[in-house]
Amino acid sequence: MENNFVVLEGPANTNDSKTMAKVIKQTQKQNKPIKDFSRIIIQTNEENPKVLAVVTNDNFEVANGYAVRAKPVYRNK
Repeated sequence: MENNFVVLEGPANTNDSKTMAKVIKQTQKQNKPIKDFSRIIIQTNEENPKVLAVVTNDNFEVANGYAVRAKPVYRNK
């Protein structure tokens, strides 16, 4: 079976709180739905990565100790 997936990495793979707060602020007013992906897997960047979350269009699962915040697409904007 062939793996058909795309790996997307952030520019610096940083997780410091100041950088993440900046990214949240920059994307706060974004109202475009995510498309062209059937699933997003969020994982650590290690030799043996640990899966932190799996996000689909209508559901998500999160590892213990982590949380996912979902922002709806507002149709009137």
